[in-house]
Amino acid sequence: GSGPAPQPHTGGNWMNNIESMSGWQVCSACAGVGGRGPVASSYLNQHVGSPSMNGNATECHIGGGPAYSDVLWHRDMIKDPTVNNNTHYLTYDAYFYVTNANAPQAIEFDLNQFVQGRSLIWGTQCNIRAGNHIDIWDNVNSHWVSTGIYCPVLQPYTWHHWVIQAERTSSNTLRYVSVSLDGQTHYINSFWASKGTGWTGITVNFQLDGNYAQQPYSVWVNQLNMNYQ
Repeated sequence: GSGPAPQPHTGGNWMNNIESMSGWQVCSACAGVGGRGPVASSYLNQHVGSPSMNGNATECHIGGGPAYSDVLWHRDMIKDPTVNNNTHYLTYDAYFYVTNANAPQAIEFDLNQFVQGRSLIWGTQCNIRAGNHIDIWDNVNSHWVSTGIYCPVLQPYTWHHWVIQAERTSSNTLRYVSVSLDGQTHYINSFWASKGTGWTGITVNFQLDGNYAQQPYSVWVNQLNMNYQ
Protein backbone atom coordinates (compact mmCIF):
# COMPACT_ATOMS: atom_id res chain seq x y z
CA GLY A 1 0.00 0.00 0.00
CA SER A 2 0.94 3.62 -0.31
CA GLY A 3 0.61 4.30 3.41
CA PRO A 4 -0.68 7.50 4.97
CA ALA A 5 -0.61 10.70 2.98
CA PRO A 6 2.72 12.46 3.52
CA GLN A 7 2.59 16.05 4.60
CA PRO A 8 3.66 18.50 1.90
CA HIS A 9 6.82 20.43 2.59
CA THR A 10 6.50 24.15 3.22
CA GLY A 11 9.08 26.88 2.91
CA GLY A 12 11.98 26.49 0.53
CA ASN A 13 12.89 28.75 -2.36
CA TRP A 14 10.65 29.60 -5.30
CA MET A 15 11.73 30.34 -8.87
CA ASN A 16 8.69 31.90 -10.52
CA ASN A 17 7.30 32.41 -14.03
CA ILE A 18 9.91 30.13 -15.57
CA GLU A 19 7.94 29.98 -18.83
CA SER A 20 8.74 33.67 -19.39
CA MET A 21 12.49 33.31 -18.84
CA SER A 22 15.03 33.16 -21.64
CA GLY A 23 17.19 30.07 -22.00
CA TRP A 24 14.60 27.47 -22.98
CA GLN A 25 15.88 24.73 -25.27
CA VAL A 26 13.86 22.39 -27.46
CA CYS A 27 14.33 18.97 -29.01
CA SER A 28 12.02 16.56 -30.77
CA ALA A 29 13.92 13.34 -31.50
CA CYS A 30 15.17 13.23 -27.89
CA ALA A 31 11.56 13.28 -26.67
CA GLY A 32 10.75 9.97 -28.34
CA VAL A 33 11.41 6.36 -27.40
CA GLY A 34 15.04 5.80 -26.49
CA GLY A 35 15.80 9.44 -27.26
CA ARG A 36 15.55 8.68 -30.99
CA GLY A 37 11.95 9.40 -31.87
CA PRO A 38 10.42 10.92 -35.00
CA VAL A 39 10.76 14.68 -35.43
CA ALA A 40 7.92 17.19 -35.39
CA SER A 41 8.05 20.90 -36.13
CA SER A 42 7.51 23.21 -33.17
CA TYR A 43 7.72 26.74 -31.88
CA LEU A 44 7.80 28.52 -28.54
CA ASN A 45 5.97 31.87 -28.37
CA GLN A 46 6.67 33.74 -25.14
CA HIS A 47 5.03 36.80 -23.55
CA VAL A 48 1.50 36.06 -24.75
CA GLY A 49 -1.18 38.35 -23.36
CA SER A 50 -4.16 36.12 -24.15
CA PRO A 51 -4.84 33.46 -23.15
CA SER A 52 -2.95 34.06 -19.92
CA MET A 53 -3.48 34.35 -16.19
CA ASN A 54 -1.02 37.18 -15.58
CA GLY A 55 -0.62 38.74 -19.03
CA ASN A 56 2.59 36.83 -19.77
CA ALA A 57 1.95 33.23 -20.85
CA THR A 58 3.99 31.05 -23.21
CA GLU A 59 2.55 29.15 -26.17
CA CYS A 60 4.14 25.75 -26.82
CA HIS A 61 3.24 24.43 -30.27
CA ILE A 62 3.77 20.99 -31.77
CA GLY A 63 3.32 20.80 -35.52
CA GLY A 64 3.26 18.23 -38.24
CA GLY A 65 5.54 15.27 -38.74
CA PRO A 66 5.36 11.49 -38.49
CA ALA A 67 2.65 10.03 -36.27
CA TYR A 68 3.37 10.04 -32.54
CA SER A 69 6.13 12.64 -32.74
CA ASP A 70 6.89 14.53 -29.54
CA VAL A 71 8.44 17.88 -28.61
CA LEU A 72 10.30 18.54 -25.36
CA TRP A 73 11.15 21.98 -23.98
CA HIS A 74 13.65 22.11 -21.14
CA ARG A 75 15.42 24.74 -19.07
CA ASP A 76 18.37 24.60 -16.69
CA MET A 77 17.34 25.98 -13.29
CA ILE A 78 20.12 25.32 -10.77
CA LYS A 79 23.77 24.84 -11.65
CA ASP A 80 25.43 25.70 -8.32
CA PRO A 81 26.82 22.35 -7.10
CA THR A 82 26.38 23.17 -3.40
CA VAL A 83 22.75 24.19 -3.82
CA ASN A 84 22.13 21.13 -5.98
CA ASN A 85 23.76 18.81 -3.46
CA ASN A 86 21.70 20.26 -0.61
CA THR A 87 18.36 20.07 -2.45
CA HIS A 88 16.17 17.11 -1.49
CA TYR A 89 12.64 18.42 -2.11
CA LEU A 90 11.34 19.80 -5.39
CA THR A 91 7.94 21.14 -6.46
CA TYR A 92 6.78 21.82 -10.03
CA ASP A 93 3.69 24.05 -10.15
CA ALA A 94 2.20 25.18 -13.47
CA TYR A 95 -1.01 26.24 -15.16
CA PHE A 96 -1.77 25.17 -18.72
CA TYR A 97 -4.51 25.77 -21.28
CA VAL A 98 -5.62 23.71 -24.28
CA THR A 99 -7.93 24.59 -27.15
CA ASN A 100 -8.08 21.23 -28.97
CA ALA A 101 -8.68 18.69 -26.22
CA ASN A 102 -8.48 15.68 -28.54
CA ALA A 103 -5.17 16.51 -30.24
CA PRO A 104 -2.70 15.69 -27.41
CA GLN A 105 -1.62 12.08 -27.06
CA ALA A 106 -0.21 13.10 -23.68
CA ILE A 107 1.03 16.22 -21.90
CA GLU A 108 4.16 15.75 -19.80
CA PHE A 109 5.66 17.67 -16.87
CA ASP A 110 9.09 16.71 -15.46
CA LEU A 111 11.49 17.65 -12.69
CA ASN A 112 15.10 16.53 -13.19
CA GLN A 113 18.00 16.44 -10.75
CA PHE A 114 21.48 15.31 -11.73
CA VAL A 115 23.61 15.06 -8.59
CA GLN A 116 26.36 12.93 -7.05
CA GLY A 117 26.65 10.94 -10.28
CA ARG A 118 22.95 10.06 -10.25
CA SER A 119 20.12 11.00 -12.59
CA LEU A 120 16.69 11.49 -11.01
CA ILE A 121 13.86 12.27 -13.43
CA TRP A 122 10.47 12.73 -11.81
CA GLY A 123 8.50 12.36 -15.02
CA THR A 124 4.72 12.75 -14.92
CA GLN A 125 2.16 12.86 -17.69
CA CYS A 126 -1.53 13.06 -18.32
CA ASN A 127 -1.86 10.11 -20.69
CA ILE A 128 -4.97 11.22 -22.53
CA ARG A 129 -5.32 8.92 -25.52
CA ALA A 130 -3.83 5.67 -24.19
CA GLY A 131 -5.87 5.00 -21.11
CA ASN A 132 -6.78 8.32 -19.46
CA HIS A 133 -4.44 7.97 -16.51
CA ILE A 134 -1.57 9.75 -14.83
CA ASP A 135 1.76 8.04 -15.50
CA ILE A 136 5.09 8.31 -13.70
CA TRP A 137 8.55 7.61 -15.11
CA ASP A 138 10.55 4.50 -14.24
CA ASN A 139 14.12 5.82 -14.50
CA VAL A 140 16.00 2.52 -14.55
CA ASN A 141 13.80 0.84 -17.17
CA SER A 142 13.05 4.04 -19.12
CA HIS A 143 9.32 3.60 -19.48
CA TRP A 144 6.04 4.96 -18.17
CA VAL A 145 4.11 3.29 -15.37
CA SER A 146 0.42 4.00 -14.84
CA THR A 147 -0.58 5.16 -11.38
CA GLY A 148 -4.16 4.13 -12.10
CA ILE A 149 -5.21 7.71 -11.28
CA TYR A 150 -7.75 9.02 -13.77
CA CYS A 151 -6.67 11.82 -16.10
CA PRO A 152 -9.51 12.97 -18.34
CA VAL A 153 -9.69 14.52 -21.76
CA LEU A 154 -8.97 18.05 -20.61
CA GLN A 155 -11.69 20.66 -20.85
CA PRO A 156 -10.68 23.19 -23.53
CA TYR A 157 -10.53 26.95 -23.11
CA THR A 158 -9.89 26.84 -19.39
CA TRP A 159 -6.80 26.90 -17.19
CA HIS A 160 -5.71 23.61 -15.65
CA HIS A 161 -3.28 23.30 -12.74
CA TRP A 162 -0.58 20.61 -12.41
CA VAL A 163 1.63 20.19 -9.33
CA ILE A 164 4.38 17.62 -8.69
CA GLN A 165 5.89 17.10 -5.24
CA ALA A 166 9.15 15.14 -5.34
CA GLU A 167 11.82 14.02 -2.91
CA ARG A 168 15.39 12.79 -3.34
CA THR A 169 16.14 10.53 -0.39
CA SER A 170 19.50 10.36 1.38
CA SER A 171 20.32 7.29 -0.76
CA ASN A 172 19.49 9.17 -4.02
CA THR A 173 16.25 7.26 -4.50
CA LEU A 174 13.37 9.06 -6.19
CA ARG A 175 10.19 9.48 -4.21
CA TYR A 176 7.06 10.57 -6.03
CA VAL A 177 5.21 12.27 -3.19
CA SER A 178 2.14 13.52 -5.05
CA VAL A 179 0.66 14.75 -8.30
CA SER A 180 -2.19 17.26 -8.34
CA LEU A 181 -4.57 18.13 -11.16
CA ASP A 182 -6.94 21.06 -10.79
CA GLY A 183 -6.73 21.08 -7.02
CA GLN A 184 -7.18 17.35 -6.49
CA THR A 185 -4.02 15.95 -4.90
CA HIS A 186 -3.16 12.29 -5.39
CA TYR A 187 -0.59 10.98 -2.90
CA ILE A 188 1.50 8.47 -4.82
CA ASN A 189 4.26 7.99 -2.22
CA SER A 190 6.28 5.48 -4.25
CA PHE A 191 10.05 5.00 -4.43
CA TRP A 192 12.14 4.36 -7.56
CA ALA A 193 15.83 3.82 -8.19
CA SER A 194 17.96 6.45 -9.95
CA LYS A 195 20.40 5.98 -12.84
CA GLY A 196 24.02 6.95 -13.36
CA THR A 197 24.92 10.20 -15.13
CA GLY A 198 27.77 12.57 -15.79
CA TRP A 199 25.47 15.60 -15.77
CA THR A 200 24.98 17.93 -12.82
CA GLY A 201 22.20 20.42 -12.11
CA ILE A 202 18.44 20.78 -11.75
CA THR A 203 16.17 21.30 -14.77
CA VAL A 204 12.48 21.42 -15.68
CA ASN A 205 10.74 19.96 -18.74
CA PHE A 206 7.44 20.45 -20.52
CA GLN A 207 6.54 18.07 -23.33
CA LEU A 208 3.76 17.68 -25.88
CA ASP A 209 3.07 14.31 -27.52
CA GLY A 210 1.52 13.98 -30.96
CA ASN A 211 -1.32 11.56 -31.70
CA TYR A 212 -1.83 8.97 -34.47
CA ALA A 213 -2.60 11.72 -36.99
CA GLN A 214 0.02 14.13 -35.64
CA GLN A 215 -2.55 16.90 -35.39
CA PRO A 216 -0.82 20.23 -34.73
CA TYR A 217 -1.84 21.88 -31.47
CA SER A 218 -0.75 24.44 -28.91
CA VAL A 219 -0.73 24.42 -25.13
CA TRP A 220 -0.28 27.68 -23.26
CA VAL A 221 1.75 27.55 -20.03
CA ASN A 222 1.59 30.20 -17.32
CA GLN A 223 2.93 30.68 -13.82
CA LEU A 224 5.35 27.76 -14.08
CA ASN A 225 7.09 27.87 -10.70
CA MET A 226 9.65 25.57 -9.09
CA ASN A 227 10.38 25.22 -5.39
CA TYR A 228 13.60 23.70 -4.08
CA GLN A 229 14.81 22.98 -0.57
